[in-house]
Amino acid sequence: MTTVVSHLAGPVVDFQTEQGTVVRQRCQWCGAILVDECTWLVSVPAGQDSTIPTWKVGRFVDVVAPDGRGGMWSSNDWAEGPVPATACLRMPLEVTA
Repeated sequence: MTTVVSHLAGPVVDFQTEQGTVVRQRCQWCGAILVDECTWLVSVPAGQDSTIPTWKVGRFVDVVAPDGRGGMWSSNDWAEGPVPATACLRMPLEVTA
C-alpha cells in the first residue's frame, strides 16, 4: 500500500556545528522534517556546487511511502492550485507530526 502526505515547505534554516553546516527544512503546517542534511557528510567533486537542494518555500511536497520505502517529489504551489486532498493540514495533527 502506498501512503502519500503533502507537506507545505517552510523556510530553510542553516546552522553551524563543530563539524560543519546543517541544513534543515520543515513543513510550515505540521513541522515534519523535509530536509535534514549535514554538509560534512555530503561528498561533492572538486569544483562542483555543494549547495544542499531544498524545496521552494510555499510549495507542497509529496512524501510517498510505497511499501515501506520513502521518496519525495515536488507538487504544486499553493497559489497555483487547490490544497491537495492528501495535505497534512487536512489531517489531525497527531497523525502528521
